[in-house]
Amino acid sequence: MKRRVFLTGHQGYLGRCLAHLIHQNPDLTLVTHEGRIEHLPPKSIHCDYVIHAAARRSNANRDNDNALLRENKEVASALIAALQKPTPIIYTSSVWAYKEPITAYSQSKREIEQYLQESHHPVSCLRMGALWGYGVHCYGNSFLDPSPH
Repeated sequence: MKRRVFLTGHQGYLGRCLAHLIHQNPDLTLVTHEGRIEHLPPKSIHCDYVIHAAARRSNANRDNDNALLRENKEVASALIAALQKPTPIIYTSSVWAYKEPITAYSQSKREIEQYLQESHHPVSCLRMGALWGYGVHCYGNSFLDPSPH
């Protein structure tokens, strides 16, 4: 039986690369949502795993810090509420979110990580040091290429 992976942020760089890899794995089925995660009905997602790669823009300016914090928290809360059962979650972030000075984006990433860890779901945090690549259109030139070179 195929395992269902719900992927948030599938339109971003990391999400697109992960979606590509999930599609290539015959044991996995990709599950996404085209609308805003905040609009998902409670208990509407049935999946075996979640990869949470969605976040509002990291290039926020001081004028919208509060909105950035609020929106990223709302996304995490809606995601947890939409899961039908305790589900393993992989939360993606960057080590840069844990360095000084603290920005609104890094603060929201830290708070979301803490929120997810306090939920009744098993959570793993994937803190990447650097994220680079050419995207799925140039697959094989990306850091996500699992094939031997």
